[in-house]
Amino acid sequence: MLTKGTKERGAISLEAIGFVLKNGFFKKPPAALMEDLLLIVDIGKTMPSFNDLDLSDKICLLTQITMPLSILLLAYYSYTKKYNAVIMPTGSGLSMALGFSGEYYKGDKTIAKLSKKVFIDSMEPFTQVQLTEEEYVLLRAIIFCHSFTDGLSKQGKELLLNESEKYSKILMKILQNRHGDLAGARRFTECVQLIQACFFFGHQHSLFFNYLANVYHRDTFRNVMPEAFVNLCLRKTMSCL
Repeated sequence: MLTKGTKERGAISLEAIGFVLKNGFFKKPPAALMEDLLLIVDIGKTMPSFNDLDLSDKICLLTQITMPLSILLLAYYSYTKKYNAVIMPTGSGLSMALGFSGEYYKGDKTIAKLSKKVFIDSMEPFTQVQLTEEEYVLLRAIIFCHSFTDGLSKQGKELLLNESEKYSKILMKILQNRHGDLAGARRFTECVQLIQACFFFGHQHSLFFNYLANVYHRDTFRNVMPEAFVNLCLRKTMSCL
């Protein structure tokens, strides 16, 4: 695992890539995806604000922020490796979009459109903003404190709003100390826009998973992962963490 939560991803063999191209991503348990989802949950457990939430609020929050956080983690990781597309954990720099261009998904325009949005278009704002590691960690914390989440209790919303404001003030102070008042405020705006991009592409990611689960992998998607992980991908309320 890299410093402050950016992780080195376990390598996928070329043989496994060939299997995916022929059989799709969910014929077998998707180990890399499950590792990413588990990482997000584990990061949440290290945050005091998350631990202070009631169980129902934790579930509600995770359901809404996991896909945006997945975009942040995957895109930032790929950016640090100097790629302009989300890459497979192979060490080869192959785009994740490649996995959806093989024999199994061949000719599906919806697959092609959504995979481009999630794994290629999502990288553009990261390439433009060029986050530092310090900025990345604070943006991750701000997303974890997303108080505008439907279904949160009043107490949960207040707690997360206070924590979000705290991390936002820390980020603004750091940026203004580093760049000056005006340039720092401009940089802060860029960071906020990147958070918005994470939520936009996170929604596209969830749409992508729903399409896969209900069209291509109806018999396997819900069976190759724990139910909680399936619900995070499909943005359905979980019954447990």
